[in-house]
Amino acid sequence: MSATTGPVVLQGIDVQCSAAHAFEVFTARVADWWPLATHSFGAGMDDREAVACAIEPHVGGRVYEVLDDGRELEWGRVVEWRPGELLALDWNPSLTARPYTRVEVRFAAAGADACRVELTHRGFEAWADPAEARESYDAGWAGSLRRFAAAAGAA
Repeated sequence: MSATTGPVVLQGIDVQCSAAHAFEVFTARVADWWPLATHSFGAGMDDREAVACAIEPHVGGRVYEVLDDGRELEWGRVVEWRPGELLALDWNPSLTARPYTRVEVRFAAAGADACRVELTHRGFEAWADPAEARESYDAGWAGSLRRFAAAAGAA
């Protein structure tokens, strides 16, 4: 992991499943745990609802939400894909043109049928208010990881 000088979100959670299963739930079942009702930038646009979100399973794959009229709005791109180990994303779920941030999610075995999932989100220093962005994402990722852990079988 590279050194950072700006604000960084660091979140982690223990999950009662293998790292491979946790990775699968995080990526292939993101729509099962992502809080789309509160964390969608397209909801309300043209009186539409966000009905799904997805991560395409390969480097270069899109991370996106789907509105009820079928439109797909991109949140980011997969930059590293190592099943059971690491997912890294260039991230900007917004209609605002701004630099991407980087989200890295690491999956590490922590005993039989248990793993530790650690998320690092950095790159806010190029945004208008880096501290505010970091604070907002810190709270958002904490809630999202709790939902993810419940979907993956956390204790």
